[in-house]
Amino acid sequence: MRARVRRDEIEKAARKALAGAGKQLEVFQEGWRKVEYHVRPVLFAAGADRISVSGWDLDAAVMVSAPAEVEEEGQAVVDGGDLAGIAARIPEETAEVELKGEDLVLRAGAKKEWRIRVLEGREAPDWKDRLSGEVASAEIETQAFQRAIVAGGRWYDKGQYWAIGGVLVEADRAGVLNVVSSDRYRLAWASAELAAGPGGAGGARVLVPGRKLALARMFGGERVALAWGESWLFAADDAGMSIWWRGMEYAYPDYARVVPSGVEWAAECAPELLEAAARRALVLGQEERGRVPTMRLSGEDGGLVVSACGWVGDMEEKVGAELRGRGRADLNARYLIDLLEMVKDMGKVRLEFSGRKRPLVVRERMGSVAAVYVVMTRWNEEEEAVGHEDREAV
Repeated sequence: MRARVRRDEIEKAARKALAGAGKQLEVFQEGWRKVEYHVRPVLFAAGADRISVSGWDLDAAVMVSAPAEVEEEGQAVVDGGDLAGIAARIPEETAEVELKGEDLVLRAGAKKEWRIRVLEGREAPDWKDRLSGEVASAEIETQAFQRAIVAGGRWYDKGQYWAIGGVLVEADRAGVLNVVSSDRYRLAWASAELAAGPGGAGGARVLVPGRKLALARMFGGERVALAWGESWLFAADDAGMSIWWRGMEYAYPDYARVVPSGVEWAAECAPELLEAAARRALVLGQEERGRVPTMRLSGEDGGLVVSACGWVGDMEEKVGAELRGRGRADLNARYLIDLLEMVKDMGKVRLEFSGRKRPLVVRERMGSVAAVYVVMTRWNEEEEAVGHEDREAV
């Protein structure tokens, strides 16, 4: 293998592939010593006037390609950290890459060269095998796809309930991309319109590992091509980057039924003011005796009242808001703060409540992407707020 390619292209491709590379144990014998250390293998390949760098693990695979002058085709598996680190230190703009025996050699000029040991016995995944059984395909603007991934994929379960630790990526029959995640107490749902591709898209859905979906933030270019398989999701931008995700075997529930219909009362206010009040309420509503840090929102004349009751004291604060109707609701203070941090760029946030024991709903619009956030409220059987009962009786 021998190719000439820009140094910054090697570094960029290696760092992006490294984000999808899993950590593996490397063992080799050095004299009388056995050396063990962890590597993150990537596949460096040259062919058809391009080089590509691929990183993979059990849940995802990333491939980044760049233009190059290829004299001899070939490939080698090396440590991605070494490849990215050496490429960043090459002083010239162009580097020559050559496979020599057990080393991948990066050369700049006549006298400067760096050697990376080839990892023996490492097999890169076959992309053709991973993309077998395509069901549907579509295209979408890169910015819209990334916004939908960020908004809809933030609340997947990271704990013991691994089955809902995934994020649903769905193309419905109306030509809309839906990205949905839930941790059992909150739900995030983002949607964006698709531009249908040759295979069309409608009714295709895959549940992908939530922690790996964030790889889509590295996409560049203007458009992303999407493909759904029976147990995988594939995306490729027009700048030379492709990502494959493994599908999780789980029947995702009907998330649309979680969003309540109708509004009994609503409040519209500045998110930063409500967040500041919620943080002060969190100080008094800290978890004590196994309790959830609970705060109350009450719609009264002239504003939205934030209150909390704790073992060390009580607080009540009024936040200027435009009200529609009156009511009250009790929320986990941490959940509300997290939600307000997500929508802090909005000039005003609208909190919608549809009745007793019904969740809080917040809607957001980001260009062509619409997002809905649903947060569970808290009530006890006597319709009194959890944490606001008479402390002397406890």
